[in-house]
Parts: sequence; C-alpha cells; structure tokens
Amino acid sequence: MKKHRFLFEKNLMSEHLDSDDKELINQLLNVLRLKVGETVLLFDGAGSEISAKIISLDRQKVVFGKIEKVAKVSKEGRDVTLYCSILKKENFEIVVQKATEIGVNKIVPIITSRTVKFGFKEDRLLKIIKEACEQCGRASQPKIESPLKFEEAINEAKKTNKINIIFDQSGEKIGKLKSDKIAIFIGPEGGWTKEELIMAKKDGFVIGLLGNLTLRAETAGIVGSYEAINGF
Repeated sequence: MKKHRFLFEKNLMSEHLDSDDKELINQLLNVLRLKVGETVLLFDGAGSEISAKIISLDRQKVVFGKIEKVAKVSKEGRDVTLYCSILKKENFEIVVQKATEIGVNKIVPIITSRTVKFGFKEDRLLKIIKEACEQCGRASQPKIESPLKFEEAINEAKKTNKINIIFDQSGEKIGKLKSDKIAIFIGPEGGWTKEELIMAKKDGFVIGLLGNLTLRAETAGIVGSYEAINGF
C-alpha cells in the first residue's frame, strides 16, 4: 500500500519530529483518518525524505518517530527552468502544478508585450507546489521566482543556462539536446511579438516548435516542460 507523503520543513535528522501545523493535523486526523502507529513519508522540500511513524496525534500536535534514516532523493532528468508568461484565470496555476509534477527545477513568471494578467497569488502557488510534490513523489520543491519583464528574463537566462529555447509556431522541431541545464520560454495567450522573437534569437536562443498544431499557452507550458526534462 502506498504511503501518504507530507511536506515537513524541519530538520529530518531529529529522532522525534513534532508539528502544530493545523493543515497537516487536519489532513492526518480528519481527511485521511490516520492512527497512532501508522507510517507516512516526510520530505523537507530540499531533497531529503524519511519514513516515519505517528507516535502521538491530537488536534493540537502530531509527533513522528523516524524509522528509516534520511535518504537524499536524487533528482531525475535535466535541470530545467520554466519562464512562463502569467496566464489568465486558473491557467497559470495549472502550468505551475503540472511543471512541478514533471520535475521542473524553477518557475519564473514573465511579463511580455502581450501579457494580459500581471499578478498572481504567491501563497496559492506555493500551496499548489506543495500539494503537487506530496502527490507525485518529489522530495524537492521547485522555486517560484518574482515576475520579470521579458528583457530581464532573457538577460537572466542567457547568463545561467547552457541552452535557451523559446517556443513559437514559427520555430523548428528540436533535435537531441546534450546539455543538462536548459531554460524554456512560454508566451502569453496572444503569442510573442516579432520584436521579442528577434531579441531572443539575437541573444542565441533557439526558436523551437512543439508540434504542427497550435497549442494553448497552458498546454505548451506542460508539453514544453515534459520535453525539456525527458529529452526532445
């Protein structure tokens, strides 16, 4: 039977781990109805995970006892940063959720010439990332950065990544990539402007194509993330 996983942002080296986190306690008591003596998996969001037993549990506090020593969970796939235009409605949240499940290392919201929505609820995104990590088995959480303007994002990416790909219908299919540090750029609902594509190409970006069909921005974010992690 698959063990339940929970983010536990404390030192997992401790013999006894306690928490008064109301959300965690509610999950254990009321949602999953777990009992003293049952085992769960705890991860710290930085790559470590342990198996732990519930020692005591009430409405005020939960205490775990470690039953397996800390193991460093290796990251699979490439180191991928997703630069994604802030999308309308819940679409940006969907991209963040799925990019987390796929294994993206960092997510950077960007503001482009055709971006319509300029803000988002960071607390909401952090909760989505936490729950996605608990569900999919990741022990490390992707970072969510502060929004950058398109030119700022271009300048940052070219300094920190070996390969940078900006996806557009005018691009070409990506061949095999040997680099393990990649950034991908996903545009807004209205697409990139000609000037933005010229700027990216001038700075050495690859103009990539995700397929012959025109994808919605949120779909492109998910497909692009998967391809970048697992290899084109």
